[in-house]
Amino acid sequence: MNVKLIYLSLYSTALLARGGFDFGTAAGKNNWDLSLTINPYNYFESGQSYAILSYGITKNIDVHGYFSYSKNISNYYIGGFYQFIKWKKLDLATALGYRKYVNDENITHLFFPQILYTIYLNKNIQLCGSFVNVKNEGTNLGNAIDISLKRKLFENKKIKLDFSIGVFDPILWKPKHGKWHPTYSFDIKFKSQKKFRS
Repeated sequence: MNVKLIYLSLYSTALLARGGFDFGTAAGKNNWDLSLTINPYNYFESGQSYAILSYGITKNIDVHGYFSYSKNISNYYIGGFYQFIKWKKLDLATALGYRKYVNDENITHLFFPQILYTIYLNKNIQLCGSFVNVKNEGTNLGNAIDISLKRKLFENKKIKLDFSIGVFDPILWKPKHGKWHPTYSFDIKFKSQKKFRS
C-alpha cells in the first residue's frame, strides 16, 4: 500500500517536479540532511533537479545550501540556519543566505528574513515548510512560500528516510496552472555515530 502511494504521488507531481527548499528542524550536531528531487534527463519542462544539503554544527545551528539544475537556468544557495524553538509538536527556525545563478554571476539574491517550520502531526507525519523573503540589491522581490507533508518511510540508528509532497508559491516565475506549483522530494538524514561532549 505504501509503495503504491509513493508511486501515485510521484506520478501526479513529477509533471511539474521541483523540490521545496527547507523546513524548521535542524540536522543535529554532526548529522547530515540530504533532500533530493530528480527530473530525469530534464524530461519535465517545468521541472528541476534539486540537491539540498545541511550539516549540523551544533544541535541548533546548521550550514545549509542547495544546487538546482534545469535545462533553462541553474542556481545555488549557501547560508546559515538557526532553530530557535523546539517544542513537542513544533520546530521553528530562521536562516540567512545568498543565491547565485550559474549562467549569470551578476545576479545575487539575499534570502532574509526566513521563517521555517515543522509541525508534528504524529510520530510519522509532519507538516513542513518556509516563508522566505527574497531581495535583489536592496529591492524586495517578495515572499516565496513552501508547504509540504512529510512521511517517514524508514529509520534506524544510522539513517532516516522520508518522502515529502507539497506545493510552492514562487515569486520570480508563474506556475502554469494557478498560484501553486506541486513539489516532491526524498529526504535522507545521515546520523552521526560519534559521541561528542556538549
